[in-house]
Amino acid sequence: MSKELARHLNGDFNAQYKGTQTDHFKILLTSDKLSEGFNLNRAGLIINYDIPWNPTRVIQRVGRINRIGVKVFDNLYIYNFFPSIKGADIVKSREIAQQKMFLIHNALGEDAKIFDADEEPTASALRSKLNKNIEEDGELSTITKIRNLYADLEKNHSEIIAKITDLPPRVKTAKGSEEYQLNVLRRKGLSLFAQTIGKEGNSSIKEIDFEELLVNVQCPIEEPTLKLSSFFWPLYEETKRFQPKYKFGRSETSLEERAVDNLKKSLKFLRDLKFENFDFIQALIKDIRYYHTLPTASLRRLGGVELKDDKKSLRLFVEEILWFKKHLGDDYLKKIEFSSKNKSKEIIIAVENI
Repeated sequence: MSKELARHLNGDFNAQYKGTQTDHFKILLTSDKLSEGFNLNRAGLIINYDIPWNPTRVIQRVGRINRIGVKVFDNLYIYNFFPSIKGADIVKSREIAQQKMFLIHNALGEDAKIFDADEEPTASALRSKLNKNIEEDGELSTITKIRNLYADLEKNHSEIIAKITDLPPRVKTAKGSEEYQLNVLRRKGLSLFAQTIGKEGNSSIKEIDFEELLVNVQCPIEEPTLKLSSFFWPLYEETKRFQPKYKFGRSETSLEERAVDNLKKSLKFLRDLKFENFDFIQALIKDIRYYHTLPTASLRRLGGVELKDDKKSLRLFVEEILWFKKHLGDDYLKKIEFSSKNKSKEIIIAVENI
């Protein structure tokens, strides 16, 4: 988050902000990134589009607009999205969250109604819920699993953590498995993606998420290291040439290329119009080429439509550039370069299951 965007958020939503109160935004759409440590009490309504397995996160969200110190509204409104009747039996997010909220009410004496006005889950219902198999109701998030694994390694096998810090940017290893797989994790710039590939008739590359990668590569501490197989190098080179695909069927590279092409054209088309943001355009080009921090939606904004040398096309593209500059900040690339200066531009970890 740039300083400029943080300033706008404070100016728009924080009633205790010492600077000028502003009205840039009417609606703030956010992940749980802002659920802790932000005053958003100039907003009197919160909509939970999802209900997390842990309802304390919902309480944290509500706490952003329900701040002690400055009263802005007589009433605060909370709206919650729940699955339809058809999906409720499968997802059960409302039932799970309400029973967990019962624990919070009783343990902490919390008397606010978070999910609805009739929020009175019973002890008997809670007992039956807790006696069910936990796997039916929820699961640890991937990041929690990884943190737990890392904490266990740090505590019981600190020598492994020390060894990891000395590994080169490209690591290749092999372990035993019931079926052959080559799993590759790549970090290019600040973007991260994973693939798995089989051998012989099943040699097509499949994109996988980090959770699936974790299942494929994990093994006991005492698992012996095997030699790389004869299949490894051809398949490894194939994964390196592979470009991730988006759901709409276009590759990441082609989308990035179109964005860079439009940015380069804008430098040419705007040369005679005394445009003041050439340095920022160059920063966007450098980011797309080397750091890959812009999400797909941003790349679409820059490369979704071919830039043409006419007033309307240029005006719309300039508006996009100014939007990016406002939300990313003038110096956003310098921050990225500073945080990445001691990191390799590309890291590849390959684990062959033999």
